[in-house]
Amino acid sequence: MRPIIRILLRAGINYKQFAKITREVFVDVASEDFGISGRKTNISRVAILTGISRSEVTKIRKKQEECGEIEIPQTVNNAGRLLSGWHVDKEFLDQNGKPLILTVDGDEPNFTSLMNKYGGDIPATAMLKELKQVSAIAINDSGEIKVLQRYFMPMNYDENRIFSLIDDFVDLGNTAHHNFTRDIDGESRFQVKVTNDYVSLAALPEFKVMVEEKCTALLEDFDDWLAEREIDPSTAIAEKQQIKLGLGMYFIQENK
Repeated sequence: MRPIIRILLRAGINYKQFAKITREVFVDVASEDFGISGRKTNISRVAILTGISRSEVTKIRKKQEECGEIEIPQTVNNAGRLLSGWHVDKEFLDQNGKPLILTVDGDEPNFTSLMNKYGGDIPATAMLKELKQVSAIAINDSGEIKVLQRYFMPMNYDENRIFSLIDDFVDLGNTAHHNFTRDIDGESRFQVKVTNDYVSLAALPEFKVMVEEKCTALLEDFDDWLAEREIDPSTAIAEKQQIKLGLGMYFIQENK
């Protein structure tokens, strides 16, 4: 779980958001994949399987039926709430509706009062440091704090990279799930890896080059093969003749 948590934190997704999303996914999967005789799983069975109360399961399923899909919320944590409040709360706006320049303390409204209202139990000094690190605020020599961003955006965050990572996890997870749940005589999906825990550090550059050259060439061959067999998307969807096929590779490196 640690690599996943690292990615989530770098993307600005906190524990509460992660718990909310996974709770909804638990209900969705239990509802769709664990029914009897092809029927959707009833609420009581979903509650038993997931450990989530019947009332919460009912609430989540109703929301999913109305929305049509699981909602992935925007990043909203203590820092995000504070920045949003600074931009919309009249107490912290000037007569033109612009965010006030604040001091840490002194005459209110100030940053401390903003923290008390929107910052949760995070110390003001820690919040200032985090906001400054991601260029959400600027502090001049007089200690005046000017807000520069309305949303909390962690450093090095790239939405496209995050969605690409999610796709990779989903593809690998689906293959692992298929192989784990298949019948003994059922068809497996290719899932192999090679590792060695005691390789000389000096061999790393050579291994990287070898992987890049050989794996790139192999993937290009498969990509050409798949492209030759691609059918018109509109026809495929209409006739339900399409299938997603592919092969994924990933580099393994763990410093001991």
